[in-house]
Amino acid sequence: MGELFKYDVFLSHSAKDKPTVRQIAEKLKADGIRVWFDEWEIKPGDNIPYKIEEGLESSRTLVLCMSANAFGSDWAQLESYTFRFRDPLNTERRFIPVRLDEVEVKGTLSQFQYIDLDNGFSTAMDALAVICREDLQLQFHSFAKNPDWLTLPEQEWRGTPGALLRADLAIVPFHGREEELVFWKEWAFSKNNPIAELLTGPGGMGKTRLARELCLHLRKEGVPAGFLHCEDAGKCQSYLQHSSDERMLIVLDYAETAGNVVSEILRIIRNRNLKHIRLLLLARGAGSWWSSLRRAGGGIVDLLSPEPTKLHPLSVDIPSRLISFHLAAEAFAGKLGTSADIAGPDDISEGYYDRTLLLHMSALLGIMGVEARGMDPILEVVLGREANYFAEQLNQHNLSNLERGFERAMGVISACGGMHHRQEAIETLRAIGYFMDQPVSTIETVADLLHNCYPGNLWIEPVQPDLLMEFLIDKAMEEDPDDFLNIVIPK
Repeated sequence: MGELFKYDVFLSHSAKDKPTVRQIAEKLKADGIRVWFDEWEIKPGDNIPYKIEEGLESSRTLVLCMSANAFGSDWAQLESYTFRFRDPLNTERRFIPVRLDEVEVKGTLSQFQYIDLDNGFSTAMDALAVICREDLQLQFHSFAKNPDWLTLPEQEWRGTPGALLRADLAIVPFHGREEELVFWKEWAFSKNNPIAELLTGPGGMGKTRLARELCLHLRKEGVPAGFLHCEDAGKCQSYLQHSSDERMLIVLDYAETAGNVVSEILRIIRNRNLKHIRLLLLARGAGSWWSSLRRAGGGIVDLLSPEPTKLHPLSVDIPSRLISFHLAAEAFAGKLGTSADIAGPDDISEGYYDRTLLLHMSALLGIMGVEARGMDPILEVVLGREANYFAEQLNQHNLSNLERGFERAMGVISACGGMHHRQEAIETLRAIGYFMDQPVSTIETVADLLHNCYPGNLWIEPVQPDLLMEFLIDKAMEEDPDDFLNIVIPK
């Protein structure tokens, strides 16, 4: 299937149909097709939900074995596996239903052509093998050529343990929002949908991760897609002024802080009648900035969705939260080289776990042998782990006397939006009260260590994710508000 997928076929079925499905698996395997079949892939002691999610993510084609058994008590779970494969464009993945008995095909599945075992096992298997072998010859779309201002960071994890939680690193497999992903892809390709949509939700809900996944999918289909940073707004506007009406997705995070940028982009789109551009705005909520945008004039309101779309919690019931928790634990454990054999938090029914990020933070702490209950305690402990990691770096340079400076330094640096170069970092650290009396050589060492701990597109990136950064900034401001008055506000 090419380098993108480990398996050619994932067999989704009811356990009650195991004997028949085993025959299907063996026949496909004999035909040289790489098959994910639970009996072959899940070993004693494995985390079953994680292994299934891993198999789904690693498979190009899902074969759904439909039967009276499958449409019974197992159906909700089996149907959830199909969403990422039931792509309306059907280019990156493939969905093939196979009917095992005479059951009536349910709901939306009736729109798909299926293979019927009633025609005889050998005949049906030959047809399935032919389709799968055709898939083996498919050539994947090359990634779209994107202008340099349309970014989609692809980074390997290095730095602090907390960096494992960053949306742009995508450590935890994308899961649970496959149906929403299909919805947003349909919006991006439809001629009749609004040009600009607003997606809202509190910090830690998964807006950025969903948008990132959408951009990846569109890029694989040859559509330029990515995030626009406000400092590149001029490049974007110039590009749109002179470009043809090509299909493109522009994502603007923290849209509530960039009203002028949004309105100018929409004016260009309106004036040039660019019907294939899509603008996805991400924000905590639709407040006065959204109302002002709708009143901006010049026909901008005609390009906006009538109402924002609220991102609902990824996991609202305990079973789905446990699946997400264990997926995160397995992913983090793989990076840190520890065991993922931990129990979910005993407060997993609490409302603050509507924020998927807190659930994943709890999983990260769990594999590190630490427990915390409640939103602020979880954030406090994760931040403490960040400070401990930095303290270890200081100790290696005989600077343990500066251990308490982490929150002050990274609180200010994060509030400034990060540091663009080494000299800016040195000057900022020298202005922080905690470091004022330190020699230049010490300040330079601290700057270099922070650069190593928080690498990225900037010389020193802000602490991420946002929820953790905001908690850090609040703590740093309480400790010394003068640092923010004298350094952050002038910037």
